[in-house]
Amino acid sequence: MKRMTIKGFKLGWDSSKLLPSYVGLYERLDKIENILGDDYDLDRLTELVKVDRKEQEYMNIDEAIEHAKEISVTCENNKCALEHSQLAEWLIQLKSLKSIISDNQDIIQLKNLINADKEGKCVILPVKIGDFVYMPLLGKILRLEIVEINAKNYIPVFKAGNAGLVFSFNEDDIGKGVFLTREEAEQALKERKQNEKIK
Repeated sequence: MKRMTIKGFKLGWDSSKLLPSYVGLYERLDKIENILGDDYDLDRLTELVKVDRKEQEYMNIDEAIEHAKEISVTCENNKCALEHSQLAEWLIQLKSLKSIISDNQDIIQLKNLINADKEGKCVILPVKIGDFVYMPLLGKILRLEIVEINAKNYIPVFKAGNAGLVFSFNEDDIGKGVFLTREEAEQALKERKQNEKIK
């Protein structure tokens, strides 16, 4: 494409008062054409810009994992293959961490939690306040809401209630007298009834 601006030509002051946006456009185009030269291929330039933009797009983590695995298999250099294999493993671990941590969660909070767990300061509870548990009682299944969680001698004690009835239990009772799902409670009730028939 032939140059659209005149090399070295400057628009006069009067024309800038009339069409200030065109003056700025002309000056910008003049600077670009000074870089490109007097004769350039606009179509080729457009393709180069598209390729450059595509190359600037970053891989997502799955693409990066696959890329590292592919290089580890195709690389002829043993050290290169081992390094890319290790990189793929690290990226898989990073992906696992990203699935646990939301974007807005503080990484320092996670570090503190991990350190507290290492020091034995963390307890993972099977239920939280507001969850429901199921208890077979007198041939029926009671649906009880967890209303309180306390600790007695470092052992969590749960209080669950329904319609004025409140029951206390600890973690050892889960799966024996208290169940996390209705299906488990129904199965336990069924087994109790069968055991009573045998006796």
